[in-house]
Amino acid sequence: MDVDQLKEDVGELKEDVSGLKNDVGTIKGIILKNTLQRRLSSEIYHPLQLRRPRLIQSPMQHPGEEFIDLIDDAVLDGRISRENKTRIDKTDFIIRAQRRSERTVVWIVAEVSNRVGESDIVRARESADILGILIDEEIVAVVAGYSIDPRDLARAEAAGVMYIEVEEDE
Repeated sequence: MDVDQLKEDVGELKEDVSGLKNDVGTIKGIILKNTLQRRLSSEIYHPLQLRRPRLIQSPMQHPGEEFIDLIDDAVLDGRISRENKTRIDKTDFIIRAQRRSERTVVWIVAEVSNRVGESDIVRARESADILGILIDEEIVAVVAGYSIDPRDLARAEAAGVMYIEVEEDE
């Protein structure tokens, strides 16, 4: 086998490994969303000091008619665009609850990812801002995941997005 063939094979191998890393990250993110759905109480509700939480939307739960109507009506009357509606539809978790201390209503808009990155932070901020156009109550943007790069943590803080670290199952 000549050197050029080896170089080509190594190049293909690197591409394959990179693709596999991305695929594994995607799979871990899907598993995390499902796991988080079962552990919302310990991972989201308790750390944020929430009471009477109501899950409005999640990967395994479509929103109720009232929420769908709210979004659809906002598109029809021009308060938000179709792209804004799509962003809300794709939001991983939307939760309505009360703050335990003040008993005021708070909405949690959360994006979940295996390794939280800049795009997750942007999506959480956008979803929270869009929902803020429609709801005159406190809205908290959250990203949750197993890890976050320090630079992305600083980006989240600057954007007013809270990071919640999820513990990996053993």
